[in-house]
Amino acid sequence: MKPMAVFCRFGMKSITNNRVHAYPARIAMLVLGLFVLGFGVSAQTVKWTDSFIGGQQPTAEQCEKWTTFLTELSGKNFASVKLSGTFDEQGKSISDPVAATQLAALLSSKTAGVVNVGSDYWVVTLCGGGACNTPSVTLSYKGNQAECDCSDNYTLRPHAAGPNWGGVNSQSCSGPSQTMSLEFNSGVSISANGPTSFCVGGNVILTAQTEICSPPLTYLWSNGATTESITVNEPGSFSVTVSGAGGCSGISETIQVSIMDISVIAGEDVTICDEPVQLYATGVSGGGSGTMVNKLCLFDASGGAGNCTFTNDLCTEGAELISNQSFSQSITILNPIELNFHLYYSPILTNTNFLFKLNGQQIDSFVEADDNGACDTRPFGQYPRSFSFEPNQFIQHWNQAGENIVSVEILSDAGLYLAGIIAEVVSSNEFYSWSPSAGLSNASIQNPLASPEVSTLYTVTYTNAIGCTDTDQVQVNVICDTAPVAICKSVSASAASNCAAIVAAKQFDGGSTSSSNGTLTFTVSPAGPYAVGTTEVTLTVTDSNGESSSCKTTVTVTDTTLPSIVAPEDVVVANGEGVCSAKITLTAPEASDNCELESLKHDQTDDIFPVGETIVTWTAKDVHGNQQTATQNVIVNNTSPVINSVVVSPSTAAINSQVTLGITYTDNNVSGATIDWDDFSAPQTVNKPANIFEVFHSYAKSGSYSVTITLTDECGSSAFVYETIMVFEKRVGSVRGSGWFNSMPGYYLKDRKASGKAQFAFTAEYKNLGTVPVGNTTFNFKAGNLKFRSAQYELLLVDGENAFLTGTGKLNNKGGYGILISMVDDETKVKDPKGGKDKKDNADKNSKKSDRIRVKIWDPSGKVIYDTQLGAKDEAVATTVLGGGSIEIEKDKMDFMNSYESPVATSFGEDEESTKVFPNPYSDWVEVQFHAVSQENITILIIEMSGNVIFNQIFPVSEDGSYSLDLPSDTRAGFYILKIKQGNKVEIVRLERD
Repeated sequence: MKPMAVFCRFGMKSITNNRVHAYPARIAMLVLGLFVLGFGVSAQTVKWTDSFIGGQQPTAEQCEKWTTFLTELSGKNFASVKLSGTFDEQGKSISDPVAATQLAALLSSKTAGVVNVGSDYWVVTLCGGGACNTPSVTLSYKGNQAECDCSDNYTLRPHAAGPNWGGVNSQSCSGPSQTMSLEFNSGVSISANGPTSFCVGGNVILTAQTEICSPPLTYLWSNGATTESITVNEPGSFSVTVSGAGGCSGISETIQVSIMDISVIAGEDVTICDEPVQLYATGVSGGGSGTMVNKLCLFDASGGAGNCTFTNDLCTEGAELISNQSFSQSITILNPIELNFHLYYSPILTNTNFLFKLNGQQIDSFVEADDNGACDTRPFGQYPRSFSFEPNQFIQHWNQAGENIVSVEILSDAGLYLAGIIAEVVSSNEFYSWSPSAGLSNASIQNPLASPEVSTLYTVTYTNAIGCTDTDQVQVNVICDTAPVAICKSVSASAASNCAAIVAAKQFDGGSTSSSNGTLTFTVSPAGPYAVGTTEVTLTVTDSNGESSSCKTTVTVTDTTLPSIVAPEDVVVANGEGVCSAKITLTAPEASDNCELESLKHDQTDDIFPVGETIVTWTAKDVHGNQQTATQNVIVNNTSPVINSVVVSPSTAAINSQVTLGITYTDNNVSGATIDWDDFSAPQTVNKPANIFEVFHSYAKSGSYSVTITLTDECGSSAFVYETIMVFEKRVGSVRGSGWFNSMPGYYLKDRKASGKAQFAFTAEYKNLGTVPVGNTTFNFKAGNLKFRSAQYELLLVDGENAFLTGTGKLNNKGGYGILISMVDDETKVKDPKGGKDKKDNADKNSKKSDRIRVKIWDPSGKVIYDTQLGAKDEAVATTVLGGGSIEIEKDKMDFMNSYESPVATSFGEDEESTKVFPNPYSDWVEVQFHAVSQENITILIIEMSGNVIFNQIFPVSEDGSYSLDLPSDTRAGFYILKIKQGNKVEIVRLERD
């Protein structure tokens, strides 16, 4: 790396002000590592840059320079191109390797052509009459390839025979004077992980980088290596060629690696008593010492270019009119060898006095008496005046150990135009450091005076420009036959459990001597215990005569005890809702240290843990960098989905009618459900279904279908279940029935002990070729306190003497319940050929038949609550024999309806909102449907034909218009009148008791 030339870019720390102006510039000297602030990245570039004067044609040298540049482009691949200039430093660029290489080929071969880059294009044109007796090779950005007049804003014509050499961001070829640049970059570079100039025993890693070729990549270094990176510990020149797909290749620039040899000699040992001795060290460095220019910008006019940079006439730089002011900055630096001042100003009329000062002491002055350069009398006149001082002029005022104030004081009555003041402190880049510093005139110079009180072994450390060091020692013995000579040595110790160390005084003795040859005793202050770190102590040596002397040294205590950490217990949790992971806040384990813990943390980036086992590593770190770890297992379990129930409604269906599956499951992260309907249709999918969801389907053909329901969660776990659906071809027929049967223990699942008479009444038929049956169903089981009233039917299937009826309704006035009634009509009707009523084997209507029934009721979730054939499939044949009443099944609905009276008696009118009663005839209960006209209470009476009232009860208005009547069982068979009153509205219904 180059030495740092402008110091105000590094280490600027504070501001010193004096009088009017104050500018930041407290500068701290970086003794080591000044040359490792940045590490080289070498990329092979082919760059052309030149400055042109408006109105003048290119010179022969400029023409030749352009020709050489074009030749250097030949046969090379490039990653990027940049065209820029004085009036557009950003310029225009190409970042496409194909386009960059194509443009280089056109230029190097002097071939006219166009390179398109998106909506931009770059044009190479050949124009006759070049300045170098060759065609003018012209490059234009967004140019006109048919013209050579360079009318574009971005044109290069370094071969031009006249003054029309082009310009960057100019309106024509005769643009203002400017510098133009065209740079091609190969895209292959070398980066270094550190300085490429290092000390003996060091090394640097060089890594190839490419922007141009596509993988697979191969590497060939100048030393024969074929890896992407190489480690270099020897001096030399290194470059690399990178090749890739399609024959692409590029080569980097050469990077130099050097190794510095360094040595120092401290001189011969000496013996003194009263007089000091001068120590002199000689350092030799293969890298040389070098110098460093530390720039201080004491004043910069507000209209200037910034940082005391001046490019034009000072009168146009924004100079300020000032008088009688002082400007200063501070700097802390070693080994100054030169002090310079540069003043940019223009006087006015009278003399101006400049005073140059260091730490308040004047080191020189200058009187400006020339007023011919005043900005108000001449248009041009960039000054600077420079003043230089050697060390013998200022070193006596220089503070090697601390801050120095550099200032310029300006005294002028009329004032002057001031653009800027720059101070430069030139310092040596080799350094000497002596230790201990006790007894030395200056421990930071090459040749200090030594006058120690006791014999001392001095160590000198020599550091060159790149930070390489070497040491040597010299012994200065003090022998005067007086007090003992205390010789110290430094001590290192480890901290104990209290984070401190106890060190005996004798341990600090480095070979103290006494002319009396008696026994020496030792004391030390402070006596300890000593905290972690370095503590300066004073060792006092006393001889047998009571004479004593002291020396200073240090004790360095280090903390080598690792922190203590208790391994935390494992964490076992279930996965989170909807994900295959869990959010877990870990509790920190117990940890302690003999000093102090700095941190206790684990290695996980967040609190989200995947399903499975994760090993978490906790690290306890103390304030001195010692670390101890412990591990913890975090286990996230995922439970596979469980299908709790599948309700098929209906389980037996007609062709092309809708079948509903109600599915409930248990799991918290199901991602999808798949239903295979077993009819060669595509499986139905449901994304992220709720824990209770429904799916729908219809079948085109009859048969028995096994439906497969599969649930899959976010972790891939699955659950599946089968259900059977029966599909029939036609929806014909009608059924009716009323009566009772013995409900056995176990039929009612919520009260398995309940038993007794269960009453039913139903009618169902397909009306007007409809697809949904109509009618009513009631079911009463007093022992279980169950009352079911149908709301609508879903399906009626008639198969000979068997029938199946499904629907929904209310149970104890709560909606959403389902019911299945399967039945067997054990007697066969015989049609009367004369059109009369049907004849039966047993014509006594009060006799009990062998008709059979099954009643199954389930709640809205699909859970069965009542079933006379618990566990049997829905399509199973009914087995429960009636205790009373009858069931009639008719496949031909029209014949059935023509040959049998409806069991439901209505009011004498035919209005759909008129009162309906069911069943009718009845035995000991009846259901009334009445359309209320207000919220007024309803009165229901049952009256014998003789006028005697056998039932009289008041009801509040029902939401669904349904009213259940439990009637006296001791009334005789016959006809009755049912009368319903609400306000002025009265309904009359004929009622029959069987």
